[in-house]
Amino acid sequence: MRVTTGAILGSIALVLSACGGGGSTTTTGGQSDDDHVVETVPAAADPIVFNNELSWSFNPVESNLPVNINVFTEMPVASNGGPARWNDMATLGDRLFVVDEQDGRVYEISDSKVNLWFDIRASMIANTGRDLNIANPFHGGVRGIAFHPDFSSNGKFYASLMEDRPANPGNHVYLSDAAAIDADSVLVEWTVDIPKFTVEPDSYREVFRVGVPQNDHPIKKIAFNPVVKPGDADYGLLYIAHGDGSQESNTAIGGQGNDALGKILRINPLVSGTNTYSIPADNPFVDNPSMLDEVYTLGHRNPHHLTFTTDGQLLVAEAGRDNIDEVNLIVSGADYGWSQREGAYVHLDQGTLFDGIAMLPANDAVNDFTYPVIQFGHYGTVGSTFIRQALAGGSVVENGSELDGHYFYVDFPRSGDVFHSHFQDIQAAVTKGDPQALTIAKSYKASITFDHDNNPDTKSIPSTLSEIIRTTGNYDNSDRLDIRFGQGPSGELYIMNKRNNVIYLVTNSLP
Repeated sequence: MRVTTGAILGSIALVLSACGGGGSTTTTGGQSDDDHVVETVPAAADPIVFNNELSWSFNPVESNLPVNINVFTEMPVASNGGPARWNDMATLGDRLFVVDEQDGRVYEISDSKVNLWFDIRASMIANTGRDLNIANPFHGGVRGIAFHPDFSSNGKFYASLMEDRPANPGNHVYLSDAAAIDADSVLVEWTVDIPKFTVEPDSYREVFRVGVPQNDHPIKKIAFNPVVKPGDADYGLLYIAHGDGSQESNTAIGGQGNDALGKILRINPLVSGTNTYSIPADNPFVDNPSMLDEVYTLGHRNPHHLTFTTDGQLLVAEAGRDNIDEVNLIVSGADYGWSQREGAYVHLDQGTLFDGIAMLPANDAVNDFTYPVIQFGHYGTVGSTFIRQALAGGSVVENGSELDGHYFYVDFPRSGDVFHSHFQDIQAAVTKGDPQALTIAKSYKASITFDHDNNPDTKSIPSTLSEIIRTTGNYDNSDRLDIRFGQGPSGELYIMNKRNNVIYLVTNSLP
């Protein structure tokens, strides 16, 4: 793809529109800051190249929305003596849990006090003789945990993780098996003794496995829809994000083959007769020989963050290859395009920044792809690859707090820039059909303040998330941040990371 002068001028016009110089704009109630403007911008606008550096018409713009942060608690160190890698947070009623991906330890935090609740790795070794697999430290170990909505009666909770491959794979339930490594994606169930609130030591139960071709983009986060009620079609069904399993991420059918790779899966994880789980009758590909019955959506690259809204809508944040990260609003049966598409662009084999994408064809609607509600364009020198920019998704704050109505996400590897989009913009995005009609939610960059002394009587100081993580706690001097968002029982936001062993609270997300 080559950019002409006309294309550059057209893209500059789109930038001006995105910054308030045009376009469709509606002001909502509340504050009059720019973060409360409902605005959509063309999803597939040409990128802009100046002096061989790339920018995008939909780059985030500064907002007046503050994100106020303080230290919530400092966590126990990992078994190697360094900061643990905090990857996921889960709630059970008013209880708050976090899990370290590499040691597999689940801690409960209560009144800012931290107690070890369960050791996943120790249970796994004791029950199977196999270990957590962390051959790839960025994608191994425990990926997520989730409590069954009937936990109060059945005591079931689940973990998605990477485990050593068994010596006898034929004795296990595989959704699909493209194994070329000595590790599998695994969904595991445990049972808790409810009165004691301790895990029964011999209750390890394997729900399914997936063989992956590379030590990259395996199983990811899991979640139950928290707002449905008993009797609803979605009640008790577990959503499982699974990456495309491809280290180079340029496979011809990555995310679209008849396997578990690059999919959002949906199952009832409870034992069903002689089966280790059951498949919902309303899954979109049931009895379709071209796709696994367990598949809910396809065409994903690395869908590593799931979050439900209070009306039951599912948002998935996905790290792209070299050009575009995306947030997708999940619709049953939808194809989100990977690896034929990256964001709202054609994905080319070489992948590299700017040279690895092309504009959508005019007749693209015939492909029936579903495109992102948010796009985040990587920036840097044309032709670059793997430049350590990637989105970690958060949650929509819907609790009446100062941040109510906004979805938060972060460039997690190095910059730590925190972004937000108004959920109304997300819902209004046009994600299918004529490429010229596609729209995305506007992205804003939040301002950060830090309560450095945890004293509400002193003034918080302007800061950045990068500076906060590098200067508080036991930072590992790795030049990385590896940030994750978590959501608490009252819809408040927490910020975890894998580099300094501190969990932070976004104080103005409290109701």
